[in-house]
Amino acid sequence: MARTTANPTTRPVTAAELLEQGFSPSEIASLARLRENWNPAAEQVESILDWRRIQFAKWLYDNGHYSEDVAA
Repeated sequence: MARTTANPTTRPVTAAELLEQGFSPSEIASLARLRENWNPAAEQVESILDWRRIQFAKWLYDNGHYSEDVAA
């Protein structure tokens, strides 16, 4: 199986190379669609938003807005 990295200097693997490595045409088409739809910037933004939400939840807990005690 071909390994590619997010390194911009790495050339993309061609469909012919994937065929030689045993990928089926439908698998190659799926990989091509995945590559077209992948947006690393969107993943980074989502990750940053998740991190900020976690930090905010921690701040709420640290400042007494939430506790581990269950109200009866």
